[in-house]
Amino acid sequence: MEPFKNSFKSKKFNTNILYASKALLNKYIANVVCEEDISIDAVSGGEIYTILNSRMSADKIYFHGNNKLKKCNVIMHMLQK
Repeated sequence: MEPFKNSFKSKKFNTNILYASKALLNKYIANVVCEEDISIDAVSGGEIYTILNSRMSADKIYFHGNNKLKKCNVIMHMLQK
């Protein structure tokens, strides 16, 4: 995995590899992503819940998507735990 991760490093830009949780997400996958020291994206409270119940740190979660204003307070509360 290290050669793959190193291929994304740049002297010009800060780079970060993210696992697309929509591909497959469960606690095992989130733990593998954590072990490989890469980040993960999330688009729903359910995905964040699953990620936070793994060994993944909240600071490695990239939350994105549309129509999130009403859910934002609940999700931010989840991330601060």
